[in-house]
Formats: sequence, structure tokens, C-alpha cells
Amino acid sequence: MSGAAVRLVVHGAAGRMGRRLVALAAAEPGLRLAGAVVRPGSGLAGRDAGELAGVGALGLALTEEVPAGDVLVDFSAPGAAPRALDACLRHRMGLLLGTTGLPAEVGLVAREASSRIPVIVAANTSLGVQLLASLVGRAASALGEAWDVEVVEAHHRQKRDAPSGTARLLVAEVARARGREGDLE
Repeated sequence: MSGAAVRLVVHGAAGRMGRRLVALAAAEPGLRLAGAVVRPGSGLAGRDAGELAGVGALGLALTEEVPAGDVLVDFSAPGAAPRALDACLRHRMGLLLGTTGLPAEVGLVAREASSRIPVIVAANTSLGVQLLASLVGRAASALGEAWDVEVVEAHHRQKRDAPSGTARLLVAEVARARGREGDLE
């Protein structure tokens, strides 16, 4: 990557994905960690983000307030998404919202915000899962209504949303392919 490093803010930095993002960003020369945000009242503010992420001290303290950056990545909790979106609008920074289980109104606000800032809302950011979703849609379309589709998933014990965003993405793709968008049953 040429030019200045992208200033990344990780929202939900104490969570499983947040810690992983901090660790990966710290090792990526094209990124500069501009902030690592934790839930207000968590008791973690002030701790070093790298130490929490298991990569050693980075000299970046966890904060409860969202600082300015170029892009905010949020894999926190559905209730925290409005706060992340508000901060992105205030700081005029892009948003990658990977949190699943979002209330419908957050999606509407994110769509409206996308006219002012870059916004990506993704149930799963894996290229492989996006390819899988496309293939599932093609198969559902080709096989038609005579074929039943069932999505079965397994996760680690701490998985908070079930069905997961990935499962919902696959079901939505089947519904779209069969002309029943919005039908997740």
C-alpha cells in the first residue's frame, strides 16, 4: 500500500473479534491503530490495547469514547451499533459494520448515513462466505421450489447470536433467488 497508513478505529476492541482485529492491524504496515474502543463501564479503559489482544504493548490505550480515524470497524454488539454509527457521522469516517443481529432501524439509519460517509454492513466479511452465498443463490434458483433448503450451523460456546449472521445471509440468498426477499423462514 502506498501513501499514508489508514487510521483504523476498532469498536468492540475487548471482544473476541475486536482483540483479533487489534492484533492483525498492529502487524499490518498499511494500517495505523487510531483507537480501540470498549464498552462504557467495562473497567478496561486505560489498559493497553495490544496487551489485551495478546500482542504486547502498543502504546494505545483502550477508550470508551470513539476517536477520529479514517475507518471504524465494528464487530461488537447490536446495542453498540448506533453509537458507532453516530461517531462515524460526527468524525466523517467510514464504517464497516460486521455486527450481526442488528435491529431493522439500525439498517435504515446506516443506509441513510451511506449518503454522507462510506458504509459497509456485512453479515460476514469473508470472501469465501460471500462466494458461498452467491453459489447458494444460484443453486436455489436452478433447483427451484421442489427442493428444500436447510441451513445447519455449529459455533463455539460463546456465540451470542443464533442463527448467526452468516446463516441468515445464506437463507436470505435462497429467499432472494426464489423471489421471496425478506422471507427468512
